[in-house]
Amino acid sequence: MINYKKLSDAVLVKQVAQKEDKAFEELYQRYSGKLFHYFLRMSGNSCQAQDLLQDLFLKLIHKAHLFDERYSFSTWFYTIAYHLYLNQVRKKSRLVNPPDPIDSDDVKDMPLEEINMESKLDRKLFRESVDRLIDTMDEAKRATFILRYRHNFSVTEIGDVMHCPTGTVKSRLHYLLKEIGSRLSAFQDI
Repeated sequence: MINYKKLSDAVLVKQVAQKEDKAFEELYQRYSGKLFHYFLRMSGNSCQAQDLLQDLFLKLIHKAHLFDERYSFSTWFYTIAYHLYLNQVRKKSRLVNPPDPIDSDDVKDMPLEEINMESKLDRKLFRESVDRLIDTMDEAKRATFILRYRHNFSVTEIGDVMHCPTGTVKSRLHYLLKEIGSRLSAFQDI
């Protein structure tokens, strides 16, 4: 009896290519939660995220034979996810129910005594403000931020996923952080 939990992603995807159901189930267990969160952050819509997740795993079933084990499975899989999302956006030409952009004046006008990062509520407010701000950005910036700061991808892995040089990824991250810092300056003393 094979213990699928101990197998590497590369071995599992090879078995998925050979139509091994248990290997597929293991990869689904490992990646479905992370990728649902990724699609949810990218689309802002739970139903849309679930649909994208299902499409992604269907692609895994049909495209597993294309995996090149010289590369990381997670990078390969996130690349497919990223392009799947972009294709959906292009088809619809705009997101369904886009989030309202953050009004940075709302955050700036808050009395400083209400902004105290020592409390859980304030950390939550900061994170929600960052999330709302990221939601207003274009797909490339949003994906870069989410892959780096929510999924802990390296700059090289992000470049592989998004098919761009690492210098471009570094530049995007630099300008993203600069923009976030300036737009959420009310939190600077926290």
